[in-house]
Amino acid sequence: MAKAFRVDLPTLLKLRYPDPQRYLAELIRHSVTRNAKRIRIVPADVNRGQFQISDDGDMTVPDGRLPGEDGLVAGLLVSDSVTLTSAGTKWVGRISGTHTTTAVDDDLTGTTVTLRRRRGETLLNTSKVVELARRYAEMSPIPVDVSMPGGATQTVNRQPPWLCEKPLEIAEYGAELLDADPLDLVALKKPTGETFGVAYILPTSPAPRAVQKHSLYRDGLLLEDEGADLLPEWAFFARCVLDAGALPDDRDEARAQLGQSLRSWLLLLSARQPRRLTQFVNTHHLSLKIHAAQDPELARIITRWLPFETSAGRLTLTELLGRTRHVRYATTRDVFRQLAPIAGRNTPFVNAGHLHDVKLLEQLPDLYDDVTVERVEVADIVADLDDPPLSDRVAQLRLRKVADSALAATGCATVVKSFEPASLPVLYLGDPATLCLNHRSPIIQHLARLSDQTVLSRTVQLLHAQARLHGHLPLRGVDTELLSGALLDLVQLAALEEDLSGLDHG
Repeated sequence: MAKAFRVDLPTLLKLRYPDPQRYLAELIRHSVTRNAKRIRIVPADVNRGQFQISDDGDMTVPDGRLPGEDGLVAGLLVSDSVTLTSAGTKWVGRISGTHTTTAVDDDLTGTTVTLRRRRGETLLNTSKVVELARRYAEMSPIPVDVSMPGGATQTVNRQPPWLCEKPLEIAEYGAELLDADPLDLVALKKPTGETFGVAYILPTSPAPRAVQKHSLYRDGLLLEDEGADLLPEWAFFARCVLDAGALPDDRDEARAQLGQSLRSWLLLLSARQPRRLTQFVNTHHLSLKIHAAQDPELARIITRWLPFETSAGRLTLTELLGRTRHVRYATTRDVFRQLAPIAGRNTPFVNAGHLHDVKLLEQLPDLYDDVTVERVEVADIVADLDDPPLSDRVAQLRLRKVADSALAATGCATVVKSFEPASLPVLYLGDPATLCLNHRSPIIQHLARLSDQTVLSRTVQLLHAQARLHGHLPLRGVDTELLSGALLDLVQLAALEEDLSGLDHG
């Protein structure tokens, strides 16, 4: 006699199993939890439209309660009925919410679940069954066999990477998982030293807000939980495959244990494999900076190896602190380019114009002893520059007057200072726009002695354009007009001088 379930079965199915592909995972779990020794699956297209999953154990047939807890009901995701045959009893549950139990006269041992394929259903066919069996049960210690067309059998199991002793096989699994060769492999171990998982280091850096998914197994079966918060947030660069049953029950304790494995890996690389560490940092340094700026734990671990752009080239923080314990930086690339020739002459000057660099640099006094940090602005540098000698003030004032007039259309003021290197005749400083003339430069000293104001004016305009370009600033329309006019006048003056020289010889 048919009996009705006490629930709205289609609604329950939708709530419990939003992904219909989970049907196979639940049916396999149904066998595994009863200590089956082997599982055999016959796809529907090999068996006249009937899918079957059998194991070598007997079970108690459901007694009228909804059998959702043991996974049988998941079969109704892809079939209108689920038939369970075991120990001489046949139980049939239907999508309508009814079930029947009858005795059968057979000598079969074990348990078989049968699903009849719906019209158009493909999840019960061979190709999909093999794919799903491998996805959910390939780490299972219980062999899972799938019958193939033509009578062959395919076993989907493989050795879990945390139990494998061959690094090449572990790496090959990681390449399949990531669809690319992993940058490195990290064994995840219990405090007792037993390995229970592998962390694969990503070969490319994920998006800053990307949620990293991990593969968690229990009893060799893939869990639905993808472990979004499995690792500390700073460990965004790793994807784990592990036996969840070996983790502590407390999530925070588990996260700390996994984080310790990755921290030990980083320290081991720095001590024994600096080239591999450099490769890792080069791959992930932008994301590492973003996370380290927000996460003091990561900052303490990784900051020493992060690269920074400086006036002395690209330096890691360790290299930078080896040259100076007082770190000076500019907050924008433009200011860095303007000030680097003078601010970074004796010690490296840092470009902190990249995302989160300022936050990282400001943390340094808390991370390292005897380290100070200074933010440098244009006004600070100009104020520290030396004034020309008093004996040259008259000539310098005359030079400034002509220079101010020559650059009036650009809105750029001029100032005369004395600084190194002497090979740098001018320096363009922005906000406000200022052309700083270097008194120590032979070019500027020569200009100060010129009596021809036209040559002086045009040369200043040329130096102004050169200084903007040297500071990686574009030439505006007014700058281009002045540059073109200055070049034309100087060429005409040179031609006139040549003509006059020719007349004198004539």
